[in-house]
Amino acid sequence: MLQSPLELLAKSWRLYRTHFWTYIGYSAWLLVPLVAFLVLTIFPAHWLTSVLAVIIGIVEVFLALWMAVCLIRLTSELSQNKTPDHSRLSHESVMRIPSVLATAVLQSLVILGGLLLFIIPGIIFWVWYCFSQITTALEGLKPVEALTASRVLTRGRFFPVLGRILAGPIIIGLLYTIVLSVIISLISMILGLDATNAILETPPLWVIGLESVGEISIFPLLLVYMVLLYQNLKSENVTSNP
Repeated sequence: MLQSPLELLAKSWRLYRTHFWTYIGYSAWLLVPLVAFLVLTIFPAHWLTSVLAVIIGIVEVFLALWMAVCLIRLTSELSQNKTPDHSRLSHESVMRIPSVLATAVLQSLVILGGLLLFIIPGIIFWVWYCFSQITTALEGLKPVEALTASRVLTRGRFFPVLGRILAGPIIIGLLYTIVLSVIISLISMILGLDATNAILETPPLWVIGLESVGEISIFPLLLVYMVLLYQNLKSENVTSNP
């Protein structure tokens, strides 16, 4: 039986809280290109800064992919009470980056094609293939194989999967927004600033930094939720037609 969104959220939170610093240790790498971009804003416009910005952007994409694959594989091991070998985990994640990137591109093209035809096919494809990248990261499947595996995983339970991939991230996003807004409001109150301007209008640098740290902190929890949902689906042997 599939676990409910609340059960998956509770399980995700326990795993994330227990291994919080391990998860943050990986996601914090995204602060490196962020800081680099902020440093570039200090310098005047020049062809060299433009080149550096492109290089930093490429590094950011690589780090984001590496981090996502690491967190997916880390969650899989931790959820099975395995002790992760971080050196091996990092190396294997680097080796999976090309396949995960190719799978993400193919997945996006298929979903975009569905959206261009009609909105409903795009939504259907999104649900069918939502686990393609996780499948590639964990099992090393090629892009087409990963899409097929994701389709098999969701066959016969379209609406249960749809409800879970919507409910979990929405709840996490709402709670994150509330907590972040409260923190910004409290800091604004202490500094004697208008919290509305800090949140709704052009935010000051400290708000941008706070939002970036918050996003880096919450992203692992979203991945944990999706990996646990993936594992829950795999544990159920459903062979019914769509």
